[in-house]
Amino acid sequence: MKQQPMMEATDHRTNLTTHNWIIVSVIWFIVGLIVFLTYAWFDDSPVWSKIYYLWDKAKDLILFISLSVAYRPLRRMLLYIIVFALIRLCWEILTNIIKIDPNHQSGVNILWLILVGITVILSLKQLLNEWKNSC
Repeated sequence: MKQQPMMEATDHRTNLTTHNWIIVSVIWFIVGLIVFLTYAWFDDSPVWSKIYYLWDKAKDLILFISLSVAYRPLRRMLLYIIVFALIRLCWEILTNIIKIDPNHQSGVNILWLILVGITVILSLKQLLNEWKNSC
């Protein structure tokens, strides 16, 4: 009997965390759109472009974290996408710090290989699950 209130408290905390992540992702998205559609001037300076690309990468990361918190069954699959989104965000920050082009060939190749690896892992997991279920 005493475990039930604890479970309700845990559920409430989980719901609150989910709610907070969704609120953060919506606010991040809306504020970014407002700023970039009203104030940003992309023609004069590359600074706005750099800020936009950082916002865009962070937006994707926050969205996938929100989805993984909201939908527990998808959490394992979304973990790979979150890792890739985090690597993309770190790559964008790194290119701004060391002043290289974000489309630098070796960086793009590494990101592509990571994406292919994630795709292969997810595909193999799905095939293995289907094979186990068919036996």
